[in-house]
Amino acid sequence: MDLVFVLDSSDTVGEALKGAKDLVKDMVKGLKLGPDDSQVALVLFADEVRVEAPFSKNYGVKEFQDIVQSLQSIGSRTRIDKALLKTKEEFEEGRYGAYKIAVVLTDGKQSQDHDSKSLLSSSEPLRNSGVRVIAVGIGAEATKNKLRLMTDSMEDVKMKDEALTYFHELTNNLNQNRCVPPTPKAPAPEVCEDNAKECAAHKSPTYCNTDHAGVNCPKTCELCFRLGLTGKKK
Repeated sequence: MDLVFVLDSSDTVGEALKGAKDLVKDMVKGLKLGPDDSQVALVLFADEVRVEAPFSKNYGVKEFQDIVQSLQSIGSRTRIDKALLKTKEEFEEGRYGAYKIAVVLTDGKQSQDHDSKSLLSSSEPLRNSGVRVIAVGIGAEATKNKLRLMTDSMEDVKMKDEALTYFHELTNNLNQNRCVPPTPKAPAPEVCEDNAKECAAHKSPTYCNTDHAGVNCPKTCELCFRLGLTGKKK
């Protein structure tokens, strides 16, 4: 598994940054890290974006936790869109065939600058590249509805107090049920990407991003049920 933590250090998060750092340290505590096991990286953002811990360093648990503990705020504004782009670039430095997870810890309150992009559109390249995005709400202004725009399902949206249990259950299941190459299936019709009326004619999800498939890691297009198309998910 290749895992990137994407941590919001902006003013809107404020004092919640300390709790978010503790959560990240707890999340990696039970992982087995190494070149042949899981690998971790960390992206810190506010006005700017920094890769504070790249995949190329092959960190052990204690070394990575020390980096997390040392993190400080790097700005006042919240450019989640830039952080998601940098995260996609960091995954390109990861391992071919590894299961990819990005854990984004933020309040989801994107700064409205002249060049800022929506969370839905800025997260789509990352998700379409085969990365599973888990959004974790931190700070007083976090809401699941905002965070949902970055994920493929509401299941992958958690508030801080429920994120650790969910993360450990997910990673344990992935370790016990390795993904295998799937039987290729036809991609989702392109019209479903941006035409809600046509999309409504499709009653069932269909496979579209078949990097891996298995009991615990199906890659499916939610077609008619993705937020932004019909606003609801079955």
